[in-house]
Formats: sequence, structure tokens, C-alpha cells
Amino acid sequence: MIARFAAFAATVAALVAPATASAQVTRAIQSVSSPSSDHRWAPNAVPAQVGDTIQWRMTEPGNEANFVTHNVWVIKPGDAYPGVRLGSSIEGDGTATQLVDHPGTYAFYCSIHSTNGVGMNGTITVGDDDPGPPVDPGAPWTQPDTGGSVPTGPAQFSNPTFAPTIFEVGDSTRPTMSVAKFSHTRKLARVSVKVSEPGRLHLRLLRGSKIVKARTVKTKAGTNSATIALPKGHGRYRLAIWAQDLSGLESKWRYQSLKL
Repeated sequence: MIARFAAFAATVAALVAPATASAQVTRAIQSVSSPSSDHRWAPNAVPAQVGDTIQWRMTEPGNEANFVTHNVWVIKPGDAYPGVRLGSSIEGDGTATQLVDHPGTYAFYCSIHSTNGVGMNGTITVGDDDPGPPVDPGAPWTQPDTGGSVPTGPAQFSNPTFAPTIFEVGDSTRPTMSVAKFSHTRKLARVSVKVSEPGRLHLRLLRGSKIVKARTVKTKAGTNSATIALPKGHGRYRLAIWAQDLSGLESKWRYQSLKL
């Protein structure tokens, strides 16, 4: 009789005992650079469990639009801006991690591409309960781009969150660039530009919203020249041109039209 009661008591205890939290996991967040130069995190709102690890992937292998540098800053619950810088796409393997060991909301952002209340920023909401298995963000840049006045496909990801009140850290002055001269032959386009500071000059040949050719060259402050090979096919194209300084900040884009 005593043995039966003990077994019954053990069964009841097992039924009413709180469920054990699942093992902690790594949850990935991917940077996304679309052909229309729209930068975001995917996803940008992440549920997590205390003890999980968040991994930011800041490089985009195979993404023809990825000519920019990203970084990641994290503000822990209760901490103030700017938080802690974890790394950038040009450091190590281009990833950064953060153990979320306190419940609450963590804010994260890229100080280069979070401006005017939109851009690369998001939140991690951390609780004691398991929110479910991690989801691999994959390669969201493979979806059609929606740049331009006429949408060309479904949106890649929406970003309804807001970054912290101040967005730039360190160098916050974007470079300026003006096109001094542009010409082209059947095989080659040549551009001469004036830039305010050293860095890189990006050339991107577009047909519609599709990138046909791309080239990046180093620049010095002052006048710089660059060329880009043209495709064999006939048609109307646009050459997008912009400068990027050593901090990763970008100038306004300029466009030159050409017909082959």
C-alpha cells in the first residue's frame, strides 16, 4: 500500500512540476543590402530566451548589391546609448555574437545605416520562456528588389522599429561627391568625380532595376577617375555612382544615362 502511494505521489509531482526550460540556442540575424540601396536587418524583431546567443551576420556572399560596410552596436536593458560595439563586416569573419543573459528588451543597430529614425535597427525581446526554435534568415536579398517608382516584386523585409535617438558614432559627416565629367564608347564608360574625402568610389550599371556590371575603386580626396566595362547587348542603361568614406558613410547617389 505504501509503495502504491509513493508511486502515485511521484506521478502527481511530475505532472504539476514546472516544465524545464529548453536548452539555449543561437538565433541568427542577417544584414540585407538591396539593389535600391536599402539596408536592413532580417529579422529586426527577435524573441529569445535568457541564455540564448544572438549572432549577427554582416556579410552577404553572392549578393551583387553588397558593396557597403555594416557594423553592430547593442544596448542592453537599462543601459544608455550608444551601448557596446560588437564588430563589423570587415572584422574577422564578419559576424558578431551577444549572450542575452537578462530578461528585457535589447536594442541593436548599425551606426552607419541607421539614420532619421529608420534603417538598420531592431530589438531582441528576452524572457524566461522558450519562444520556439531558431529560424535561419537565409539569403533574403535573393527576393526581387522594390526600388524605384514602380514596384518590381514583393518587399524583402519591413522594418517598423526605430533606432536610438542618436545614430552616428565617431565620424558622422557623409562624404560629398560631384560628377565632373562622363563619357562612354561602345565598350567602356569613364567618369571623373570630385570627392571630399578618401575612401571608395562605387560604380553600378543598371538596366531597369537589375545590376548588369559593378566596380569599386579606391579614391583620394579631390578628383578621381574610374572606368567600367559595358555589356555587348543594346539598350538603355543607367550608371549609379556614389562615394564611401573610410568610416563606411556614403554620399548621395548620382546617375548617368547611356544608350548602347
